[in-house]
Amino acid sequence: MNREQISRRDRARFLVATHPNLPLIVAIATVIMLMAALLMAHPVRAGAQEIPTISTDRPGQSTSPSILIPGSIQIEGGVQLAGDGPEGATTRTLGAPQLLLRLGVLPALELRLQGELRHVRMEGSGGETTERGIAGVALGTKIGITPERGAIPEMALGVTLGLPVGEDAFRAAAIAPAFYLATRSGLGTTLNLYTNIGGAWDGTSGAGSGFYTAALWNAFSEKVSGFVEIYGALASGAAPSHAADAGLSYIVHPAIQLDLSGGTGITGSATDYFINGGISLRLPL
Repeated sequence: MNREQISRRDRARFLVATHPNLPLIVAIATVIMLMAALLMAHPVRAGAQEIPTISTDRPGQSTSPSILIPGSIQIEGGVQLAGDGPEGATTRTLGAPQLLLRLGVLPALELRLQGELRHVRMEGSGGETTERGIAGVALGTKIGITPERGAIPEMALGVTLGLPVGEDAFRAAAIAPAFYLATRSGLGTTLNLYTNIGGAWDGTSGAGSGFYTAALWNAFSEKVSGFVEIYGALASGAAPSHAADAGLSYIVHPAIQLDLSGGTGITGSATDYFINGGISLRLPL
């Protein structure tokens, strides 16, 4: 074995030692890419049954009111890097991967499971501390209420139950419920307005908060769309949090979407910045 081979082996051991979740991240990414390759190997042919274009709940903070096609499963995954705090007292958070699994059950009902592997690094006058592990695990459902009819927007009701599982530093002490109304209003042939309004409870103190999102999406072509968005949260006894983001999505295949987005805080209580990229796949069961 030569020195170069030893060096590569040592670097691999160092990466695994410093990032214990790396093998799982690589395994998940490999599975997603293999599924994408299988879908790409079966292109849409002229005269064949039309495959509906994928509709996702990413990128951005707004959840779409669209319901997943019954009898299909959708995997929406991404990686997000966020930073917060002044120089000398910063917090860096890496979510890799962030996963949302959607299962189409009925024409107006889907089931959802979400979570992420989170790595948080905090730097301050006392030095550096890190926390890592599973975070944000939640079960949920989305129920279609009505399609768009004239001035009435497309609407759906979403319910999420955050579960007290995962790394101690990230999980709630009890179930953390949230609900929201998701809407979509067509403003033209290519422009749509998406909104969410709802409430959430943290599962630890019992304190509740209200949240909102509003996103303008425009289809620049059959494959490329972009959005700008504002979102925030309001809670009694806490400073309001408002932020903005923007991004693009690209339809690689009717069942595959790539996306990239980034955002910044508007108020001091919001996260200073984040950047997020991901891939979504829809598969038949």
